[in-house]
Amino acid sequence: MRAQYTLYSGNITLGQRQIDNLVHSAPMNDDLLTTQAQAYLLRDLPTHSAQAYRIALNQTPDSLEARAGLGEASLARRDFELSQTIYQQLSHGFEDNHSVTQFVDHYQHEQLPYFTSDASGGRGNGTLSDYDWQIDSHLYSALIQQNWRLFAHQFTGRGKTEEGTPLRVRNGAGIDFRATQWLNTLEINRSNGSAAKTGVATQLSYLPSDHWQFDVGYDNNSNELAWKAYDNGISSKQTTAAVHYQTDSTRSAELSYQNQRLSDGNLSQTWQASATQMVWTKPRHRLDASLALSTSSNRLSDAEYFSPERDYSAGVTLLHQWTPWQSSRRHFTQRTYLTAGEYQQRHFGNSLFAELRLEHQWALTAYSELTYGIGINTHRYDESRENRTLFYLSLTLPLGSAL
Repeated sequence: MRAQYTLYSGNITLGQRQIDNLVHSAPMNDDLLTTQAQAYLLRDLPTHSAQAYRIALNQTPDSLEARAGLGEASLARRDFELSQTIYQQLSHGFEDNHSVTQFVDHYQHEQLPYFTSDASGGRGNGTLSDYDWQIDSHLYSALIQQNWRLFAHQFTGRGKTEEGTPLRVRNGAGIDFRATQWLNTLEINRSNGSAAKTGVATQLSYLPSDHWQFDVGYDNNSNELAWKAYDNGISSKQTTAAVHYQTDSTRSAELSYQNQRLSDGNLSQTWQASATQMVWTKPRHRLDASLALSTSSNRLSDAEYFSPERDYSAGVTLLHQWTPWQSSRRHFTQRTYLTAGEYQQRHFGNSLFAELRLEHQWALTAYSELTYGIGINTHRYDESRENRTLFYLSLTLPLGSAL
């Protein structure tokens, strides 16, 4: 089917439109209805997908593909009660059906504990730091009562500045809740060093539909501080808020706000607006363009760390994605990011900034993922231009074996 080829070759918007036209012409065709639901899932619209699968099941209640597809959509939208019901219906006796075995395997892996770790670092010429690195890891328990997980959180980082080499360590534990419309984490933690303290961190997200997401967060022992601030024994209480909108996986926009109250009396505030659009696609290739605008202010402009009284930035990012190998849910993807823009800092005028990154992503199995990248960037801070090399690595790994 031409529409299916268009869909799975990467042009999901055109593929969806072609499939919708076919469904309009043949509304009783089971295969078309199931393909339409699959298209919604590929576009990151799981609620739309679940609704389409339900329509297909109403017409053909014994369709294994539609029932397994509804199970996949329910997992994607965190409807764990429905996915459990479908798993109980399909877990035995349908081993010859690929859609069923794929869903059963996915459901079983969703029950497992898992580990995530994000590492990053860079080397510059001293304006921010001579060098720095950090590792941020989470260990999650198996699912508890369908929606809950316990987790342990460990952060370690070090940065070298002209005044010292501060080490930041924070250990925490908490609970994670996920449901169809709500996401929430709550953590109790303890940090080390001259600004050591016991802290609380929480994040709450509301997702009323496939298109909208509203986030708020609070952390009174934030890890997001300049290394020169850590070196001077400064801590921070951080509040965040964001609104995210997407039409589907090809177009999105976000407005965010961050407020940091530092222990030295500084109040740092940042507003950012961004929009991303897929501008070109062909089999194995995709090109996205993003525009980001931001402004920030600081109460103390003469702090020991970079603290501009007021600044503005505008930047454009082009992202090229190439997937030379894909087999079922396993794949290798290479991404190239190119960013350029203009930065204005009060009392210091305008300057250009730029960044180039190369990233590789491996889906090692259907449920584990490794991403790593390197990059270079240049940006002026006060009167000094910082030229940095950077690296990062991210790992997601399920623990144990499926049921």
